[in-house]
Amino acid sequence: MYAYIQQSDVLLLPSYHEAFPYVVLEGMALGKPVVVSNVGAMPEMINAAGEQPCGLCVPPRDAGALRSALQQLIDAPETWTAMGRAGRYRVEHLYDIPSVLYQIKALWQTGHVPSFTQDFTQDAQPVTS
Repeated sequence: MYAYIQQSDVLLLPSYHEAFPYVVLEGMALGKPVVVSNVGAMPEMINAAGEQPCGLCVPPRDAGALRSALQQLIDAPETWTAMGRAGRYRVEHLYDIPSVLYQIKALWQTGHVPSFTQDFTQDAQPVTS
């Protein structure tokens, strides 16, 4: 997967259901701007409050919005570059092993679970097998 992402200009992940896709982190680590569906944790992964965005979110099942997002990046290379740099920085400083371990320890010690902006159960389907 690394070689494919490395050769790409943008990481594109249109999806109906995702929790926390590592491929988004891989793209960000390689300095690629990302365009993702507005599902699961992806909006928080790429657009943390108060930080430079690492990409663009589009509604799931909306090909027009996906096309517009890609065109927006094509038309603004400086934005493209800034998003790629911001993604790389975010992975290096927020998703590195010491940072993740610190976050897990803080959750363990406080028992506080952060609230999310999206209801992850809204598209849940029962398991029938």
